[in-house]
Amino acid sequence: MAPKSKKSNDAASKEENLKLVKKGPKRFCLRRNIRVVKKKKIPIEQRQKQPLKASLKPGVVTIVLNGRFKGQRVVFLRQLETGTCLTAGPQSLNNYPINTIYPSYLMTTKVKLDLPESVTKAAESISYMEHFSTKAERQKKRKENSLFDDSEQKKKRKEGDSRVPDDLKKTIDDGIMSAIEKYGSKLDVEILKKYIKTPFSLKNGQYPHELIF
Repeated sequence: MAPKSKKSNDAASKEENLKLVKKGPKRFCLRRNIRVVKKKKIPIEQRQKQPLKASLKPGVVTIVLNGRFKGQRVVFLRQLETGTCLTAGPQSLNNYPINTIYPSYLMTTKVKLDLPESVTKAAESISYMEHFSTKAERQKKRKENSLFDDSEQKKKRKEGDSRVPDDLKKTIDDGIMSAIEKYGSKLDVEILKKYIKTPFSLKNGQYPHELIF
């Protein structure tokens, strides 16, 4: 048998390549075969509580890491039944209202205040479902109560999301302020007030892993 020439081999390979190009590879969409299962949103009542850090205790000054109050220093009061943390400014110092936040968005510091019993009792009387509700629940309540938005409802919405009564707000703010004034000497109290007022921020040359909070 005589060996095949190189020209014949090249021509055969070219023909095969042309056939493959005309046919093209078999394409199929993976997304059609995959069955997408939508996850149901678990309501806040049924969610599992996040375990608190050992350093998160009532009276500890914390730094908010996320949200519209990002960087502000606030006082931790207690963990609510939904797992969120109840925090306060006080509002007279840094204009931070009584608010709820997830514990993963709070960074603890070494500053701790001795809160009076009036503050702890007031914090225990606050619950998420009564004083902090979701948007859907609020919309349902508005439709049931009234068809039109009253001026009082608009004012409440502008003031904040919480519906904590003014008496509880005042007792908590006054209690925290009294604890700040009993922190130490006059100089220590002034420094602490400035510390809570000023939001946390990093400057050039500052690194968070080198700082002591």
